[in-house]
Amino acid sequence: MRQFNDREKNIIQQIQQVNTGTSIAVNNFLEKLYFSAQSKRALILQSQAHYAVFFLTPDIFNDQKKNNEEVKLFFELISLLNYLNKNGYITIYREKTEMLYFFQETFSGEKKSADNSIILNAKGDYTFSPDTIHDKNKNIIYKGIIFNTDIFELILNTTTGVMLVSESLSTLLAEESKLHTTAEPPAAIHASKSATPRIYKIGTVASVLSLLVITTLVCLFYSKAISNDRYFKQLAAHDLASQHNMSKGFAALDKTIKSKIVTPHVIDSLTHMYGVDISKWNGNAASQIDSSDNITFIICKATEGLNAIDRDFDKNWQLIIDKKYILGAYHFYHVDDDPIKQAEHFMATLNAKGKTDITPIVDIEQASLTPHKKIDIVSLQKKFFMFLNHLQQKCNRIPMIYTDTEFADTYLANNSFNKYPLWLAQYTNAAKPKLPITWKQKGFKIWQKRDNYFIDTRTYDFDVFYGKRSDLYE
Repeated sequence: MRQFNDREKNIIQQIQQVNTGTSIAVNNFLEKLYFSAQSKRALILQSQAHYAVFFLTPDIFNDQKKNNEEVKLFFELISLLNYLNKNGYITIYREKTEMLYFFQETFSGEKKSADNSIILNAKGDYTFSPDTIHDKNKNIIYKGIIFNTDIFELILNTTTGVMLVSESLSTLLAEESKLHTTAEPPAAIHASKSATPRIYKIGTVASVLSLLVITTLVCLFYSKAISNDRYFKQLAAHDLASQHNMSKGFAALDKTIKSKIVTPHVIDSLTHMYGVDISKWNGNAASQIDSSDNITFIICKATEGLNAIDRDFDKNWQLIIDKKYILGAYHFYHVDDDPIKQAEHFMATLNAKGKTDITPIVDIEQASLTPHKKIDIVSLQKKFFMFLNHLQQKCNRIPMIYTDTEFADTYLANNSFNKYPLWLAQYTNAAKPKLPITWKQKGFKIWQKRDNYFIDTRTYDFDVFYGKRSDLYE
């Protein structure tokens, strides 16, 4: 039987307060228990796009220690609910899957606005990008960590639907306490170095379930070694007692994951390098990356709009240089700000530091648009060309455009843009991305293929470059 820590016992006791034989909506239960404004947590599930976003207020998200602890607690909650459901102590079922689920009592009366942002409540809080929630004054009030693929399914299956409590739950903690006081100490903790590790049959339901959880976690960590993360080792140890078998499984799974990093067919013959892009939201990110992460290049946010400079730009720039990574920097473009002044601001900021290895980059996406304002596509393109042309004259290099396929096909469907190399944002497990119409023939230079590369439990955008190292300096 699984042993529970004090936090898990408290959750079980809360579930026990639900009358046996009666049902309760899981999301309502979790809003009271876990996802509340007071706890500074929230959760949004997008079932159609297959991802979940775990939100924290900026003061917690930007504090590495607090962020790490919150991620641990979140997965502890999911793991516990999964265990109780799979072992019959509770039953969670859904008659249908909604398109969107919102977890927090302040999120009510959600509706989609004309600019595709989602208004979350009467106060005017809204979201138009998966990992950010703003108030009506455009202040960021929540920043999120995105989970997709199998991890999303695990979260969806344990947090939505209706929960029915079994009579057996009432005796669970008593049985666990009795087992804890009478059983021998676990061999994995108290055995000598020469002791043979205790092996559990992999055919049991609990072991198969645990292996599935571990597999999805390894996928989420991509090619980074999961053994570096102490927390997930402890989580897995709840159900797989043999560390010997775990280490063998991690090695095999890591090898499998790496073998599935496939280059697009048009550039199969080229080598590939990995990178991440960072800003103030990633904290002291550049200092956390080391040689074991297989990172070659780092792109940091420099500026935004007419006069904003990322608060961690100076620190990130110096760390990237000191650690000898290939350096890139980008400007976040505002469609309704003066394009020439934006280009001047970006280049003045870069020139004060030096020259980037990668050509200067401009980020244009949905968040570049002014919410609730009708977009004139012709005017948008004309002003964006002005920005790019001025930037090129200032740096004497052809700048790079960062965007996603949906935005590009809507607002940048003009072949004149394809002279600029593309940094494409598209999160998919496919071997190659779907290219925007404008870059259909030319292709992309960098592919941001994941938004959940992990370094010490914090997520970073994961970028891949296909080509020679020297090509990045063009």
